[in-house]
Amino acid sequence: MVRIQCRVSRKRYLGSKQVYEYERMSLHIPRRFHNKVKPFLKQDLDMQVTTKEDSLIITLTPIKRFGTPKTPPKNRLKKLLGHKKIDSTMKYTQLVHFKDDEFDVATATTIKEAKPLAAAGFEYITEKSGIMLWRRPKRFNV
Repeated sequence: MVRIQCRVSRKRYLGSKQVYEYERMSLHIPRRFHNKVKPFLKQDLDMQVTTKEDSLIITLTPIKRFGTPKTPPKNRLKKLLGHKKIDSTMKYTQLVHFKDDEFDVATATTIKEAKPLAAAGFEYITEKSGIMLWRRPKRFNV
């Protein structure tokens, strides 16, 4: 046996002494149906209520979400990465267009000097008069 419960809830307006009331209806699901209901917990459900002769039929179906979510992908990624500013997210995901003509330039004359440059993200360009030229885009600045 199942019984529909109806109760009146009272709440205060934010920062006010005035109170508003609203009705809340609930339906307690018997324990024998818990295993069938658990897969639908924390999902948005579409509800349809119909009457047939002297019975009440409540149909709950999960809402399938297609299309774009409410938050744009960039903001979801920002939240996922824990960034405070979208600029940081854009920088690390390389969605921002950086000018191709902005480079840090470094030189090396020996292999010992060249190793740290390669490890720091510098790209080898050419060698002139025994001096190796290296460059990296300014976006890699720390």
